[in-house]
Amino acid sequence: MGATAESWTSETLRRMKGWHCFEAVDLGGRDVDHVVIGRSGIYAVETKWSATPWSLTGAGRYQLQRHAAQARNSSRDIRLRLLSHNVRVSVAPLLVLWGREFDDSIPDNTHLEGVDVVRGNALDSWCRSRVADQLSVDRVLDAATALESFVRERKQMVRRLERSARQVRTPSLGRVTQRIVGGESLDRAD
Repeated sequence: MGATAESWTSETLRRMKGWHCFEAVDLGGRDVDHVVIGRSGIYAVETKWSATPWSLTGAGRYQLQRHAAQARNSSRDIRLRLLSHNVRVSVAPLLVLWGREFDDSIPDNTHLEGVDVVRGNALDSWCRSRVADQLSVDRVLDAATALESFVRERKQMVRRLERSARQVRTPSLGRVTQRIVGGESLDRAD
């Protein structure tokens, strides 16, 4: 269901006029579900699904704190990637929650440990409520171009690594055995 929830978030974000939306931004070993860049700011978006009710109390709070930490880490990492392309901007963390139920402790949107937390069905209105003069058009374009460049460079690097991995030939067991035993192959099929 996680991938489905991410697609719901994506559909909502792509409907927003004037926003650049990047999906599954690969950071090597993990990804950021979405990065959105617009006049209202830059957001690293993590999307979560739960079949059990979301709650800000008890064990539910601990779960949300873990997800909020992930969103904060994602925003930091995206900010650093943009900085590596000479774009110095703030990147805000956003946690989007989808699920069957929300208990009364979670309003449509709230703030938890420095992270905006939004119910998936309220994401559209949350996006529209953002003040649209946080970044100039030039800063938006600089950030979008830098992130696009990072994503392209990362994909090229991954392709090169995959190509290199295919070119590496593993010696047959017979050759390895021959080297270990000192010249005589135990594997006659070699």
